Amino acid sequence: MTRHLDATRVCGAVVIAALLTACGGSTGRLSASPETSPANSTVHPESRSATKGPDAKTISAAGKILPGDTVLCRKTGLIPGGGLFSGTITISRWVSADVPPEDIYSLSLDRSFPGWTGGGASCGPPTTWSADFSKKLVSGSPPNASSSHIAVVDLATGTVRDLTEARQQTGFGAAVLNETDPIFLSDTPSDKVNFGSNVVAFMGHGDGLSSLTLQSPTILKAVTSATTIGQHVLPGHPEYQSNVGDGPYNRASPDGAFFVPFESSLGIAPSAHIDQPMTVKCANLESGADDRVLGWTDSTHLVIAGRNSASPTSGVVDLVTVGSRLTCESLIPTTDKQISGIEMLPDRSAVFFTAEGPKGAEDYSVPTSGAATQPTPGSYPQMSAETVLYYPGNY
Repeated sequence: MTRHLDATRVCGAVVIAALLTACGGSTGRLSASPETSPANSTVHPESRSATKGPDAKTISAAGKILPGDTVLCRKTGLIPGGGLFSGTITISRWVSADVPPEDIYSLSLDRSFPGWTGGGASCGPPTTWSADFSKKLVSGSPPNASSSHIAVVDLATGTVRDLTEARQQTGFGAAVLNETDPIFLSDTPSDKVNFGSNVVAFMGHGDGLSSLTLQSPTILKAVTSATTIGQHVLPGHPEYQSNVGDGPYNRASPDGAFFVPFESSLGIAPSAHIDQPMTVKCANLESGADDRVLGWTDSTHLVIAGRNSASPTSGVVDLVTVGSRLTCESLIPTTDKQISGIEMLPDRSAVFFTAEGPKGAEDYSVPTSGAATQPTPGSYPQMSAETVLYYPGNY
């Protein structure tokens, strides 16, 4: 039901000097988040399963995640495997490539989830975040529990609510609840991709899908899925597809109306009808060979990358316009140079790439606004593998 992110993402910017602090200097590696001071917050009185993580902190008192922001998630200090929850998650907003990202939340998993074990929590998938990125869903085994529980943590206060414990009975005849893979569904059904903050779906006994609300975690509802072209879908909740299959994120358009349902054969479909895709056929793109979505610049324009049909060892970048039919424009002028390392800047204004020249590899960028433009030389370091960007259009 969930899937791992392709976690290597760009930390590039047009004014690179402004980003050296965010990207850890010339190495392009993020520096570890400093330890935050304890927050003076109390346990939620309405729930005996709520606990306080003393190392949560709202870093920017005035800042918050707004619709249309590019969101950067950093996970540092992760201990691989199924041991104790560990590491720090930092949520930042990246409004412009000209200035560093603004840190909004920082959460220590060690301190907010003391004694919890399992896979822990990481940045993805996108539906484990509330719409404003202030809440995060996780699953794991709390101290003294023999099974997996689902929980929600408030990043502003560090308050953790164990949503399973609220329903776990202790009598001899009581079933031991084992719940995994929590995701937020849109708060109301829609034919567009919407991300919610209240309705939680999860896997329970017998791999059945159920839902609850954060206001009433003791009341369960069955969730009925359907099968379309061999894929499980939830009618009224096309955002569910963001957790299905492997490959890149950035599948949904910013207005939620369109969705990219396939990676192997790139197509664009109405979000509520993934069985009705229009196939992307760009003349310079070798169809089906490592096609990938870089992101939407707006609700009718999608930037994709793939292999050059005339030179399969080199890459190409196209801007796809979505209308009654799909049209393509190449963003990189025709060249004999080998193109690789293609990524999009966080404000979606440009794509950068590496071109092999007479002196070796050189970095360039081109705007995403339309027809091919002469590339501009630049320097675009890579983020650490623990970093994920959520562009508008996948969130």
